[in-house]
Amino acid sequence: DELRISAVVEAYPSVGVTWYRDGVRLRTSRRAVMTLDRDGQIELALAAVAARDAGVYTCTASNEVGRASTSGKVEVIKGESRSETPKVPPIVISPDVPYSKEPMFIRKPRSSEAREGDTVLLECEVIGDPKPDVYWLRDFLKVK
Repeated sequence: DELRISAVVEAYPSVGVTWYRDGVRLRTSRRAVMTLDRDGQIELALAAVAARDAGVYTCTASNEVGRASTSGKVEVIKGESRSETPKVPPIVISPDVPYSKEPMFIRKPRSSEAREGDTVLLECEVIGDPKPDVYWLRDFLKVK
């Protein structure tokens, strides 16, 4: 039989996901396939489940903002395979602090020189969550 454990993660910037069984990091192999799609769907699929696969499985999602983990116990029962999957309520992980990502320049404005009367284009790109308000100052006054 095959074991499938899944979760959903929402994060910005995108996350890396690591799976553990009883505190030992799992590696991708022919038997263990770990996926993370663009919609935040995370899955661990284990083929040919055996008694040795029992234990506490932990999924950790992390990025430069922080990390979140969730765990569940897996028991392997010998006998007939079950075609019915028991319904398990979703687990919502809430960090200790409100989710936010401080503003960060992806592209900073560059210094430039120009002659009087020339047009100068200053560009920047900023990310953050919530989306930051961006404005320009000249001599400490807001440019309109």
